[in-house]
Amino acid sequence: RDFRVTGYNYKGQLGDGSYENKYLPELAWNESDVILASAGGYHTLFLTAGGKAYAWGRNDFGQLGDGTTIDRLSMVLVAENVAEVAPGDYFTLFRMSGEVMVEHNVTEVCAGAKHSLFRTGVLEGDLWLPQATYAVGADNFGQLGLDRTGQVEGPRGNMYPSHTVPVASMTDQE
Repeated sequence: RDFRVTGYNYKGQLGDGSYENKYLPELAWNESDVILASAGGYHTLFLTAGGKAYAWGRNDFGQLGDGTTIDRLSMVLVAENVAEVAPGDYFTLFRMSGEVMVEHNVTEVCAGAKHSLFRTGVLEGDLWLPQATYAVGADNFGQLGLDRTGQVEGPRGNMYPSHTVPVASMTDQE
């Protein structure tokens, strides 16, 4: 599978080994087993069918997940046995294969710029059925879906609150 890149390349997020901006789509990689390509704030991730996560680009907060704060101009293996990746601006969520965050039965993750969504489920036999969606993070533009905007209390202002808020329930019949 060919992957072509174009656009702003300030921190190497295009993964072609350079900082050069691309004004027309150019071939950057040919990866046959990539099932997901996902972009965050100046960083990018691939997920392979075998559960390997590769990342590159900006890494000043460790958002690549490679154990460093070194920006990467080309892909580096950051995790194995991964089921899902969701990059935000300065962070990345990894959900590992065969694991569910048991305390809350998290079955799916999604990241926005400064907020995250978590879907929970209930186990029926061998199948996880969706139950509810929780949101955490900035809510200054209503992105948490709470029918309001404004500051969200937390340890670092409205960016990273210390709690999650249920925003929807898949089982509600209202």
